[in-house]
Formats: sequence, structure tokens, C-alpha cells
Amino acid sequence: MNERELIKAIEDNALDYQHLFFRRAFVEFKQNGKSQAVRANIYIRKDSAIIVSVIPVMGIEMYRLQLSKNEIIVLDRLNRKVMRSDYKSLSQRFLFDFNFLQFQQILSNGVFVFPEGRGSLRSFKMQRDSMSYLLTSGTNQDGSHQYLRFMPDAYRLLSSEVQFPDRDIVMELAYSDFLKVDGGFLFPSLIFMEGQRLQDSITLSIQLSSIEVDGSQSLNFSIPSGYDEVHF
Repeated sequence: MNERELIKAIEDNALDYQHLFFRRAFVEFKQNGKSQAVRANIYIRKDSAIIVSVIPVMGIEMYRLQLSKNEIIVLDRLNRKVMRSDYKSLSQRFLFDFNFLQFQQILSNGVFVFPEGRGSLRSFKMQRDSMSYLLTSGTNQDGSHQYLRFMPDAYRLLSSEVQFPDRDIVMELAYSDFLKVDGGFLFPSLIFMEGQRLQDSITLSIQLSSIEVDGSQSLNFSIPSGYDEVHF
């Protein structure tokens, strides 16, 4: 298989969906040695919104988050606050430039080409080892390199890595424990992401126990009246 055939196979085997629902996902976040873990329901409405509900404690939902194309909104139920941020502020805090599309692709085991607007997979070069296909970007204009590794036969994304060698920044994304969903389509039940910049490090892992494609389950998002608004 040459590069053109591989890229076509990746595109042809991408998950076709409009809605994804992950029930009772176990989410663990670590930053510089400190960790926090919660259970959450996660709902993706493709190209529109990602909504996360932190599982209620004693019947009370603690937080509900919405990621849209332009902003991030967090409802703090316990303190009756609505907190807003944009992706620029989030990127400055968490070491790496993120946007809505990247979060959507990360959660749906899709492919994003870094940096956004750079082009398509057709500019990547292919290598192959005994276990997987590897696509490499070479050096981008911003000094970054991207490496994408794919599963043979099913052509599912196994890992993505973006490096900025001159700035000592690395973002790694890995998928494992694939399950059959939606009539046999392979989907990872474990998503792991790690970012490093100099001595700072952040990891995020999402363990999925239930994956529903274009089913009946969903989450909505509305801002209650009387909540104080803050920006973060």
C-alpha cells in the first residue's frame, strides 16, 4: 500500500456519526503531580457542541460543561456560577494550542492535522513497521513535527504526537483497548493524552465503559437564571 492508498483507506474508514454518547466515563486529570478523578457523561453533537456532565454526588450534579466552536462554558452547580473562557486562554494554561475541532477529533478517534489550516494528510509521508502504519509531517512552518500511527486493516488512529523541538513542547495522544461498536466498528475504550513543556506536565485519561453512536441518549445545555458570571 502506498501513501495515497493508505490515506484513502483512512478517510474511507473514518467513523460516520452525528451524535456520540459516552456513559459513565472515568476521567482522570493530572498536572505536575496533582491529580483529580471524576465520572462523567460525555455527549458530542458533531461540529456543534461537546457537553460534559460530571456525575451527580448524592443526586446533585456538580458541573456541566459545554465546548462550542468559540468558547467554553462551565456551570458550577454548587456555587451557582457560570464560568466562561475561550480556547486562547485554555491553550495558555494547558501548554498546547487547542480548538473545538481538535477536542472533537480527539474524543471521536478522528484525525486532526496540526497546525490547523496547514493542509491535509496528503502532505504526510508514510512508513510502515511490523505493527502499524506511520505518517510523518516533516517540519512545519511553526517548527513543529506531527506523527500519526494507524492500525492495519481497520485503519483506526492509534496515536498522534506533535513536537516542538526548539521549545521543548510535546503533546502525545494514544488510543487503546478497542471495542466493537455500531455494528462492528472498532472504537477505543481508553483515550490518553499527555502534554509536556520543559518541566511542566499534564495528563488526561478517559476510560469509556459505554459508547453509543447515533443513539437516543443526549445531554442539553442551558444557563439558569441567577448565576454569577466569571471569566477564567
